[in-house]
Amino acid sequence: MLLDDAQMRSVAVLAEFMEAEPGWQFVRSFSRKTLAFRKVRDKTLMWLGHMQPWSVNSPFNKAPGIFRKVRARISKILRGG
Repeated sequence: MLLDDAQMRSVAVLAEFMEAEPGWQFVRSFSRKTLAFRKVRDKTLMWLGHMQPWSVNSPFNKAPGIFRKVRARISKILRGG
């Protein structure tokens, strides 16, 4: 799979996700704007959101201070509190 315009944040996030996902292997970069990945497994963890390496290792899961407070407040609001 080729990802073009890797310098754009949305594509960079997808590239970070694919690098962390065990079902994809980074192959090479073409002038740092186009990235090539190879699918190395028939099944990937994409449907198991709580087990995806990119999600589990996200900085927001270990967020200090304000991020943790905001996340807690949003969770409380969504629960009806």
